[in-house]
Amino acid sequence: MRGVLALGLSTVALTGCGGSTPPADSPPTAAPAPSPAQPAPTPTEDDPKLAASLDGAAAELKFAVASSPGGSAIELRVGNYDIGCPGDGGGMVPDGGASVTLTLAPTLSKDGQRDWRVVYSSFDGSSRQSDQGSVTVKGDATKGAIVTLPKLEFVGAGEKPRTLTLSGATRARGCGAPAPRDGDPAPALQDHFTLTIAGQTLPIVGALLERRAGGEDTLVLSTSPLSCERQPWNVDAILAVTARKGAPDSAFLRGALFTAQMSAGFGSAQTPPKWTLGKERDGRVEVTFAAKWEHTGYPIDASGKLDVPACTKD
Repeated sequence: MRGVLALGLSTVALTGCGGSTPPADSPPTAAPAPSPAQPAPTPTEDDPKLAASLDGAAAELKFAVASSPGGSAIELRVGNYDIGCPGDGGGMVPDGGASVTLTLAPTLSKDGQRDWRVVYSSFDGSSRQSDQGSVTVKGDATKGAIVTLPKLEFVGAGEKPRTLTLSGATRARGCGAPAPRDGDPAPALQDHFTLTIAGQTLPIVGALLERRAGGEDTLVLSTSPLSCERQPWNVDAILAVTARKGAPDSAFLRGALFTAQMSAGFGSAQTPPKWTLGKERDGRVEVTFAAKWEHTGYPIDASGKLDVPACTKD
């Protein structure tokens, strides 16, 4: 399905998926104030039910919360005890307490289709970054969501690792909009530049040029705000194009829209890359970039002009 991928500036800031717990990232300064935390709802007979087991015995995972790690992704925490939202200060895990954290992302396939998937999980000190199956999501991280999960199994760390399995639907309490933090980059929409990946046009609200010795420059394009000092990990998409002595030779793509981090060159580009840099003035540079290529199977079409800060890197 082709079209413009709608990402409000109040939500762009995504799941990223690191090999371990992803670094904390920053929602844009334009985000609304967080909603007041609400008590965990009392389970009712009408709530959807998860089928779960802990070390082979039936387990009741009655409590679930949904929060925003950044971008369009949802962080879902499910457990058998009252789980608070991020920033609540946490609480003691009771004896026998068990919870799992999942990152759900609206991934983009190479043919332009969208599918919510589990892309990260953490249980009892053991984490996994991988595509762990398709999910359905009704709602969002702000107001709450009903999430239907595939059959999943998690094995914890330690000398006596526990095993948790679950499947089915759960109703997660929403944690409200994330609060802005001091130093968050402000959104800077690049309205003279167009980036289309697999038929989806992505809004570029953060861009910069990293400059290194030896004539190496990297243009970083993001669906979330960024700055020389702060580049969020949890974003929907980041495309970084590297040029050496004025000639683009490689690109790197990552973000919650993708189930992997991908590097590629321009050797088979349909439209060879065009790259020009203006003179640096007051710490900013005008960049013109255009190219059309397949990035490990993802068709990418990028073109236009950008006015970006120049960031000197070691």
